[in-house]
Amino acid sequence: MLPSCYILLFLLLRMTACGNTLTISSTINSTDLNSGIFSALDINSSCKTTHQCRGKLICNNGHCQCCENHIWNGTNCIGEKTFKSLCEHNTECDTTLFCIYGTCQCAQMHYWNGHICVSKKKSNETCTNSNECGGKLLCEDGVCRCPIDLFWNGSICIIKKYDGDFCSSSVECADNMECRDSICQCPESEYWDNSKCTSKKSVKDACMKEGECGTSLYCARNVCQCASSDYWTGSMCSIKKDENALCNSSLECKVTLQCRRNLCTCCEQDFWNGQFCEKKICAIDKCLNGGRCEIASNRNTCLCTDGYLGDKCQYAGIYIYISFTFPK
Repeated sequence: MLPSCYILLFLLLRMTACGNTLTISSTINSTDLNSGIFSALDINSSCKTTHQCRGKLICNNGHCQCCENHIWNGTNCIGEKTFKSLCEHNTECDTTLFCIYGTCQCAQMHYWNGHICVSKKKSNETCTNSNECGGKLLCEDGVCRCPIDLFWNGSICIIKKYDGDFCSSSVECADNMECRDSICQCPESEYWDNSKCTSKKSVKDACMKEGECGTSLYCARNVCQCASSDYWTGSMCSIKKDENALCNSSLECKVTLQCRRNLCTCCEQDFWNGQFCEKKICAIDKCLNGGRCEIASNRNTCLCTDGYLGDKCQYAGIYIYISFTFPK
């Protein structure tokens, strides 16, 4: 039989094992031990003092329990395992950890902050590394962001949309496309070449469809060009100019007009009929029988001499003289 002083020392050592000093509510001596009063109680058994509890259990609120940050392994209290410790059951791991594939880990969408598992961060929240960010986010410049080819839909990063896909914001569209009329489209100055947005083509560039050509250009005969009624200014198509408008080239003038002395005019033998240059009839077929060609109100006519008529004065006039004699 051990002296009572040794037994008391043993109990004090047990009571301070978890870092807390407990007050003994009664005096223990060798007689109590010899009489069979002392017996080891399992976890959750009712108790009055810690010396009644088995192993490293302590008497807390009248029940044998493990102290804080310790768990019951079936025979004794052991310290809870921390992040990445080997394990067999969830009960072995710290409060917020789970035993996943034999290791204490945080649940999905949570990360270990050095003390406990906390929810992973969302888009635009501050971070120190990508492990803190959830939903495929990456930590860039101290902020959780989606990779360049993904966008944040409110809960996760998903693949950006392409030309013709429905959208609610330009953020959802790939390759710098814009969300116009609820559809992902290239900017006005670009077109979709089946893989990316690229600058629209200029005049005389080869093309397959009209959308490839720049503003005001048309794809005709597989070439970007202005409409027949327009000319290329160097940056855009503009309506061809009327008679007497200032010009630098005949390409700027309406059909049949020529740029002469920096003015859109007809050739000398032509006149402007309001829509195009028309040949003066008298310049080719002269008026006959002394007729004189004149142009008035954008029309040419032969002014015939007396006794002739027709558009070229080609007919001799027939005059019938009728005289009347009245009786006196």
